[in-house]
Amino acid sequence: MEQEREYATQAESANAPERRRNLAEGKLLPALFSIFLIALVLSPIIENFRAKATDGFPLSHFPMFTSKRDATENVTHLVGLDADGNRHVIPHRFAGTGGMNQVRKQIRKSARDKEDAPKLCQTVAEEVAERRSERYAKIVKVAVVSGEYNLNDYFAGAKNPVEEKISINCDVPRNGVLTTNAEIENTDVPTSGEKEANDEEIDTQP
Repeated sequence: MEQEREYATQAESANAPERRRNLAEGKLLPALFSIFLIALVLSPIIENFRAKATDGFPLSHFPMFTSKRDATENVTHLVGLDADGNRHVIPHRFAGTGGMNQVRKQIRKSARDKEDAPKLCQTVAEEVAERRSERYAKIVKVAVVSGEYNLNDYFAGAKNPVEEKISINCDVPRNGVLTTNAEIENTDVPTSGEKEANDEEIDTQP
């Protein structure tokens, strides 16, 4: 019995190097594959050091986060005006369905088109007219506004834009009548330097 255990111990000792070799060989392939994947994921970093970087999918160096941003940002948004001339921010969702960035992109595109701008203004004005809350019941006019905002000042609390342009404005059809004013030079929409009321929902954020 003792001799059998001794033989077993010797056999196990003799096979130990081979087992270790097989184990190492079994781990080699997963280790190499892991190194390859890590190198592949990190490879886009080199784009940050090129004069003209290129971005792709699914591998990306995330230029939206790594690129140097301009000091100012242009934002096209919706503004409502009450009878006293106070401004009220109108949510982007009044202009269409979808995510905020998607709808704001559509607002910006429509504001630049002479045919689409009146349609956009009418759509938003009709949405406002259908609301029964006090916040929207007092709005008599809708404007599509493009503002240039200083990012540092904005996030420090100074919300007024450096520059502002009103693309179009129209009356809210309270009595089934809608008037659209495409002229932006002589509009009676006040500038954002005036106090903006009811701005719980800031859709002007860059």
